[in-house]
Parts: sequence; C-alpha cells; structure tokens
Amino acid sequence: MHKFIAWNEIPIRITQLGRAYCNPTWHWVHQGEPHMLLNLWLVVEGRGIMRTGGREYALRSGDCFFHRQWEPNEGINDPKHLLVIPYVQFYCLDRKGRPLPPPKSNVSLPPVHRKILHLDFFDTLLQRSIDAQHAGDAVASTHWLRTAILEMIRQDELPARTDMQREQLAMVEQLANDIQRNPAEFGNVESLAARAGYSKDHFIRLFRKYKNVTPGEYIIQSRIQAAVQMLRFTTLSVTQIAERLGYGDIYAFSKQFRQRTGQSPMSYRKTTL
Repeated sequence: MHKFIAWNEIPIRITQLGRAYCNPTWHWVHQGEPHMLLNLWLVVEGRGIMRTGGREYALRSGDCFFHRQWEPNEGINDPKHLLVIPYVQFYCLDRKGRPLPPPKSNVSLPPVHRKILHLDFFDTLLQRSIDAQHAGDAVASTHWLRTAILEMIRQDELPARTDMQREQLAMVEQLANDIQRNPAEFGNVESLAARAGYSKDHFIRLFRKYKNVTPGEYIIQSRIQAAVQMLRFTTLSVTQIAERLGYGDIYAFSKQFRQRTGQSPMSYRKTTL
C-alpha cells in the first residue's frame, strides 16, 4: 500500500476509459488542468513516443504510465507499429465528491512510468474496469481500477532494479506467459532466444536468473502442467495429448511425464477418475 494515498479508500470518479486502437496519424496532446485528474495507461501493442514528466519514453509493449493530467503530456504513434492502449482516466475526490487539486509534490504518487511484468494479467484488470463501466456498473469498474492501481504499486515496491534489469525481467515474464498459454509452440530454446534478441547462452542465463530454471526446463514443466489438465478434464487419448503439446514421439512425452509426476500418463488418468 502506498504510504501517502490509501488507494483502496480515496473516492474516485471515472471520467473516460476504453481501449484505444491508434491510427497511423494518432497524436495525443494534453496541456493540463487544475484538478487531480489521473490516467492509468498501458501499452499492449505497438510503438511510439511519450513525453511526460519532463522525460521522453520510447513506447513498447508493457510500458505503463500513471499520467498526471495537470501536467503536459504528448504521445506520438509509430505508423508502422500501431499502438493499442487500454486506459482509465479518473478524478480523485474529497469527502464531498469534489475533485481534489493537484498535490503539491509528486512524492505522494506512484512513479509516472514502469514496465509491467505480468502484461496479460494487468491488461485483464484494466479491461474488467472498462467492461464494467460500459455495462453500467460503476462500482465494479472502480473496484477493478483500484485493483489495477494496487497491483501497479505492488510491482513498484519490488526490490529496486536498473532500467535494463526491469526490461529484461519484463521480457522473461512475457515469454514465460506465452509458453504457459501455448507450450506446444515453443519447441526449442534457440527460437526463444531469437525472439528475445539475445544469443542462446546469454538468454539461458537471463531466464535462469529471473525464473530460477532454464527455459528448456520451463517449456517441459509447462507442457506437463497442460498435460495434467488434459488428462483430468478431457477424453483425448495420450497420443492426441502428446501431439497437441508438440511431442513428435509419445514415448518422449511419457518419459518426461513420469520423471516429473512419478506416474505414466495413463496411470495418472486412472487415479483421477
């Protein structure tokens, strides 16, 4: 919890929210206003430039901003890599429901910018706020916004890292999420390293540093976790499960499954019936 503003208690009024799919000529300029208007803003896809708080940021997937709308802000789209931005703009209110004036110091607010580590999860929180507001449920919309703010603050309060370390961690977390969602897609470490833009050896070191396991082992673990769910909740045969998880050889699948669960796939299925 942020020590200056109790974000689970302060009254909030959402004014605008949505999921912006920026066109090639998108150019956002906000000159500022006299109230405490904030904008929680996430880059899901695309590239561009953001100028805010006296700094310029090269926008990439995972960039998250807590814009102070009483300060000048300017965003520019890269026409070759169009931005997708879920955002929620809101006033902070006093106990009588009136917009507060801007704080005299930014020390009472989270930093303007951070790299979100769990992009899909954070995107889901913002989208739930957006969906609830569009459904006419302002209470639920505010709840999900507060949850997103608290998650952002929780990440900000993790042990301090350099900008490079944060970027590397965000990259590893995103790849780990992609592997978990579709473990069959990732058959070798070389393709992961190429996707991350590192040599194979350097990528393995980075992945192990942040996940305490090699990327190859992480792929296997994700496949076995997916296999467990398929064995329990589907009628797919062991051969079909192996194929869906990217195994060309059912014996290799069975061997890895036994090594990590102590049972063969068929034995595991029988024990869960």
